[in-house]
Amino acid sequence: MSLQVLLLLVVGGIAGIAILLHIMGLTAPRRFKDGSDALAAWAREVPEQVPSELHLSSDNRAALILLDNGFGIVWCHGDDTVARHIPVLQPQKTKRGLRFSFPDFGASALDVHLDAPEQARWLQMLRPQND
Repeated sequence: MSLQVLLLLVVGGIAGIAILLHIMGLTAPRRFKDGSDALAAWAREVPEQVPSELHLSSDNRAALILLDNGFGIVWCHGDDTVARHIPVLQPQKTKRGLRFSFPDFGASALDVHLDAPEQARWLQMLRPQND
């Protein structure tokens, strides 16, 4: 078999798999179905801290977690979820929501998409911790 035919088969096979996965709906970004789904994701990552309250983002891809001793956030990353405690620094406002920065090489920053009322509510909830 010539190299050109082999290359065509490999590229065509990879493209075919990508198209098939997209048609099956397996390439859509993961979202939380509801608050209980986000709570379960938090419990998998940080089982020792029980949340007292939860607020989902407008796109259902992140949730602000209120804890007895601070705040946390859980978000969808690929087909999995990631949970982190929110550092003391106030998040930065962006055009589409808030940007959280973490002192972690694996998850250095997170952009949460929020509409204007949600952004104000999240900032208000985070403010007492930082004053």
